[in-house]
Amino acid sequence: MLICADSWFPESYIEAAKKDARIILVPSYAAGNGKMAKPWSGYDGQPAPNDVNPFDIGDLTEAEAWKKYTLPGRMKAPAELGVNVFLRGTFWNMGSDGLTQVVYRDKTAEVRQSQQDGIWNICF
Repeated sequence: MLICADSWFPESYIEAAKKDARIILVPSYAAGNGKMAKPWSGYDGQPAPNDVNPFDIGDLTEAEAWKKYTLPGRMKAPAELGVNVFLRGTFWNMGSDGLTQVVYRDKTAEVRQSQQDGIWNICF
């Protein structure tokens, strides 16, 4: 299990591979309504890993950066399944955003935003 920002760093996936992880789960929180459509501001408070293109900062949207630099872009074998779910709702008047990401055997599933609460159950 990686917690939110852990999923942005390649070292997390290297460690998971060393432990022969087959499933990677990532609970995340993206503060602010509409955050995923805004320009990506880069790594908050941490130096970016060497593989991050500095020109992507401010050029990619937050959603595009999540796809490129987190689970869909970083998950490697032996993991077969990766799921990143976002906490949604209004917390302390901060709002929230984020779309569930599912990676199964090197393929990223297209997930549509739900307007209702839900619980994920994945069987494979």
